[in-house]
Amino acid sequence: MNKKISELMKKDEGFSLIEVIIGMGIFAIAILSIIQIFYFSVSLNRRSKQLVESASIAKQAMDSFRLLTFKEIDEYDPTGTQNVDLNEDSNIDYIYNWNIEKEALSTGTDYWKYTVTITVNPKGRAVGSAVGVGMNAYSLRSIIVRNPNTI
Repeated sequence: MNKKISELMKKDEGFSLIEVIIGMGIFAIAILSIIQIFYFSVSLNRRSKQLVESASIAKQAMDSFRLLTFKEIDEYDPTGTQNVDLNEDSNIDYIYNWNIEKEALSTGTDYWKYTVTITVNPKGRAVGSAVGVGMNAYSLRSIIVRNPNTI
């Protein structure tokens, strides 16, 4: 029995340097793939958050336009921009633009059609650095009908 143990001890078995390097390479590729998946997940969550916040801002702005009377909406500036600071840290989080188009529905009626378009763009944490103006913009359009004699 001692002879078998001494024979096993004499064998030079183990991992060669090449095998260790190949193993480390495979491990590194696996770790980098996992890190890339986490990075993609974080960026997708950030984009989803921006989309939800942009939709909320656009809906609130549209609701404020819907509450205007005929006189108020008629006197309102047809195009404009508003800065939004969601967390009150003095940094602009979003900018929304509105555009109001006024048009008579048909001749002989007192009804006017207002097409209100609101576009929300997310801004970066640093003032003045746009994260994604255009690609990340959220747009909402609504038609408001008013009769100046009844409202």
